[in-house]
This record gives sequence, structure tokens and C-alpha cells, in this order.
Amino acid sequence: MAGGKGMKADYRRTWNQSFMVLEETEPYQEYEIRMLEYNHISGLLPMEISMEDGQVYLSYEITGKMALDYFLERKDVDAEFLKNLLCRCIHVCRELEKHLLNEDGLRMEPEAIFVDNRTEEFYFCYQPGKTDDIKRNFRELMEILLQKLDHSKEENVQIAYELYQKSLEENYSLLELQKVFYQREEIKQEEGKQEKPEERKTTREIYAEEEIKCEGELI
Repeated sequence: MAGGKGMKADYRRTWNQSFMVLEETEPYQEYEIRMLEYNHISGLLPMEISMEDGQVYLSYEITGKMALDYFLERKDVDAEFLKNLLCRCIHVCRELEKHLLNEDGLRMEPEAIFVDNRTEEFYFCYQPGKTDDIKRNFRELMEILLQKLDHSKEENVQIAYELYQKSLEENYSLLELQKVFYQREEIKQEEGKQEKPEERKTTREIYAEEEIKCEGELI
């Protein structure tokens, strides 16, 4: 068995697939299982449910992927990493809403977030019945990521700590965190970096373009 705080996982392999297996300890609704088993939800690890000796187990396919905690042993965190992670998380929350699933079911431990070995896209683990606050869990994830921050560029440090400070605010939202990146893009535009004055864009325009880009890349 392996896992971090509050998480115990078993890892199983066949000749061509790998799985992370969790014991289901939370009371869940049957529709949650049906939604997860019979729908492909972009950004989530595929899940199957099974029962052994009266215990329910959730198996998540992780073939070709690496847990974030192991990924961070090889790579430091920079601003682009944080932007991609946040964008992916927001995208998954929107997909969950479409399928009538609560975003608080996402597990935000580094052991439960996986990175595709080829594309480096993030994939999340959804646990039916889980009711932890995703905003608190994302803040705790940020605390871990700060320890792996690449300090070689000032921008990495500024953005990471600005995100963390905003995550400490009461009733903050992930979308508010996302605006940190768009506002910085607007500042760069105002400074005239590599653009003519008439080509500068507002935060609203940058936000809209990034939303379209994010959705198009992740679905």
C-alpha cells in the first residue's frame, strides 16, 4: 500500500495496463458511479468499480502516466506549470458540472494527480461521495508546490506566491486565481513588449481567448 495524507492506494499491473486502486470509504450515490463508468469525462482518469469480500474498490487506469509527486522529483515548478495545472483543474470542474458531479470529489493530493508521460497533461482522480472542499485542498496543494518552486526566474516566484496568497482569502475561486495570469499578460502588453500599441489587448480579451484555447486543447 502507498499514499499520502488520508490516502491509501494499491497499484496493480497487467501485461498492458496499470491501475491505481482505492478502497471506497465514502457513502456515494449510485448515479455518481454510473456517470463515471459510462461517460468519458475529459481530464479524469477512467474508473471502474469492483467488490471483494464486501469491500468496494475503485480502479483508475494510469497507463502511460506518472503521479505528480514522482513527476516533481524530476522537474521544478514554474509559472507555466502552475497555469497549465490551474487551467486543467478548472476545465475538469466544468466537465463535472455538465455531468451533475460535485467538484469536491476531486482528489488534490500529488499522489492522486497524474501527468501524461508524453504530453505532460494533467489527469485527476474523482472519488464518489468525497465531500472535501476543493478550494481548501487546492490551497494545500499549492503549499506543496511552493516547496518545489523554480526560483531561477523572478516571475515564477511572484506568480506562485500571488496565487497562494489569493488562495488564503475567504471564499476565493479558482477563476479568480486564473485571472492572475491574464492580468500579467495585460501588463506585458501595456509595456509594449513585442507588440504595437494598436495590437494591445485588454484582460477581458485575453481571458476570452485563453478560455477558448483551454477548452479546445483539453476536450
